Amino acid sequence: MTLLDRPALLGFILLAVCALLGLVVLHQLVSVIGGLGAGDAWIDVNAGAAGAVPAVGTIGSWATVLLARRLTHRTERRLMSLSFALVPLIPLLPFAAAPVVHAVMTDRGYERCLVEPGRRFPGSRYQRDMPEACL
Repeated sequence: MTLLDRPALLGFILLAVCALLGLVVLHQLVSVIGGLGAGDAWIDVNAGAAGAVPAVGTIGSWATVLLARRLTHRTERRLMSLSFALVPLIPLLPFAAAPVVHAVMTDRGYERCLVEPGRRFPGSRYQRDMPEACL
């Protein structure tokens, strides 16, 4: 059995996906917190990045099962139960995060840009005293 047999290779690919999703979450946090701290005129917010948090847990548990050499059946079952418990949170957490983000942004004096249906941003853009940022 080599180091890069098929389950191990899939496990490493899943770990790379976890790292990528973790970077998405980290980038969104840094951009929002940094923008609020610096008082930027406009901030792009992607509430869908909140769904990446349970996705990292789910995919990470799959990678752990594939890469671990000595897991008991009980531990494998617990990891799979954790992963299946996190799956419903992937689409639901962005719905819960959007109102919270909106409340925080409006408390800080930002207004959400209203855009035409044909010109949507991938997330939400909030502006403060700069309506041209919405164009």
